Amino acid sequence: MKSNLLYLASITALLFSCQPGKEQPKALDPVEIAQLADTLNLKENQYADLLGDKSNEQTKRDLFFRKIHLQKRAIDSLTTQNLGLAKENDILNKANEKPALTKQERGIQNMVHHMHKSWIALAKTKDPEEILKYFNDKYLISRITINDDNTASVSRFSHEDFQAYIEQEILGEEGLTIEFSDVDFLDIEIKDNSYFNIAYKCMMGAYKGDRLIETNSLLVSITGKNINGKWGISSYSWVNFKYQ
Repeated sequence: MKSNLLYLASITALLFSCQPGKEQPKALDPVEIAQLADTLNLKENQYADLLGDKSNEQTKRDLFFRKIHLQKRAIDSLTTQNLGLAKENDILNKANEKPALTKQERGIQNMVHHMHKSWIALAKTKDPEEILKYFNDKYLISRITINDDNTASVSRFSHEDFQAYIEQEILGEEGLTIEFSDVDFLDIEIKDNSYFNIAYKCMMGAYKGDRLIETNSLLVSITGKNINGKWGISSYSWVNFKYQ
């Protein structure tokens, strides 16, 4: 982990040392860009979208930011996995005669993880169904936000207007991506294989392209129902502290 963070720091330092001068921007050299991508261990499908009508230096900076973003995403994924394994290990140490999680509990946790990944996919597919597929036909959403300037706001949505919110506020902002990390499950309860409630803390980052523009610390509570053998979300509420 330490070596990864040092690697990111070195890339960041190199990136900001490559400031454009007063000369006219150099034309894009695909061979040079491909060679730089190779040194960063970037596959072609990981940076193809960055090759456009831009200067050579701008594309180089974009490549560095892409590498940083991908590295951070990998570290966040490992951190979330480690949190889950540590919690399971703690439960096993206390009562090793019973499984740390039941099959149902693990399934609901996996649903949360898959939903988080769907927010990343949403930026590419532009399809609100990426998120809505985890919800039942009728649901309520509530959000309390403490902004970086310590002002507060409250938002509420339902099955009648949440899709419009996704389309206008998320997809409507060009290049915006929402990503979740450091998921720490605090409690989970399932009642008669019919209802569930799960609470967890996590971090949420907002990206513009590959640049992190905002972080949020979230406390989330989800209540859902099993309908025709499929778990779905009926109530989704969270409190987030926003940091610039």
